[in-house]
Amino acid sequence: RPAGKVLQSIIFEDDEEYVDTFLSKWELEELQSAKKRDMIGYVTNSTSPQDWENELYSFLDGHGINYAKEEDLKSMGTKSTPDCLLLDDVSINGRKVRWIEFKSYYASGLRENWWFTKKLLAQSKKYEDEFGGKGAIIMKSGFSETLASS
Repeated sequence: RPAGKVLQSIIFEDDEEYVDTFLSKWELEELQSAKKRDMIGYVTNSTSPQDWENELYSFLDGHGINYAKEEDLKSMGTKSTPDCLLLDDVSINGRKVRWIEFKSYYASGLRENWWFTKKLLAQSKKYEDEFGGKGAIIMKSGFSETLASS
């Protein structure tokens, strides 16, 4: 199993063998304590990313805004596929946007997560080049000012 999948199965405690193999009793207690107090990264009663995207699509529908979803863009053979390509003129916080990318996690912008910021910026540039305009990345769980200034 790839390391990321092993780590995920440990964090979510869905594979008892991995939990027992890799964590001491104390580490497991610490993990469980951290998950109980984590308001951003680990939420068990949260909507799924797909449900959250659908709520945002419903918002756009309710306001009569025309858009193409990621799967529509893929079926048309588009090279880059944001979650939502806006077909109407839309402004968010006074800025015209052409596309929206939904992320269902918190973006810290910490130096230790430089790869995350770099990936978001590269993804944004790709969409800007293909669709001729700026967009919006909407973070379900929020973001830090450090990231906003990037």
